[in-house]
Amino acid sequence: MSGVFGCAKTDSISMEISMELLPSLHPAGIAPKCEELFDKNGYAPLEKFYAMEGGEQAFAEYAEIVGKELSQIASKVSQSPGNTLSMFGHAVFLNAAAMMVVGKVWNGDEKTINQLKSLDLGEAEGIQIDFNGNTCTVKHISVRPHELW
Repeated sequence: MSGVFGCAKTDSISMEISMELLPSLHPAGIAPKCEELFDKNGYAPLEKFYAMEGGEQAFAEYAEIVGKELSQIASKVSQSPGNTLSMFGHAVFLNAAAMMVVGKVWNGDEKTINQLKSLDLGEAEGIQIDFNGNTCTVKHISVRPHELW
């Protein structure tokens, strides 16, 4: 591995990785109204679900459930070396959890909130949320375009 990562033959690289399960990121059984709306309407940005009767409230209630579990895991992660927390979940439901973080925890501005409302996640895509003290930004993470798609 000489020269890889700037290491000499006598150097070593170590890292610690842990994984925590956040069961509520998959809504099965805990968000019946959200599941009903999703079953009828499929994948779509949050703004589509927010426009449906009871949609915004249903997804906000789901996000609160996720938020309670997430705060416990985030606290645990912050006690470990390094402190990166990544969330992967079901499109639309992941958007709702991100909306809770952006809207309630980090007080995102209207532009960021609207960007998140209109974000339409596909398979194997995610949301990166960055907060630098005063500003919250959202980035759509995608593996597309890829020559296989």
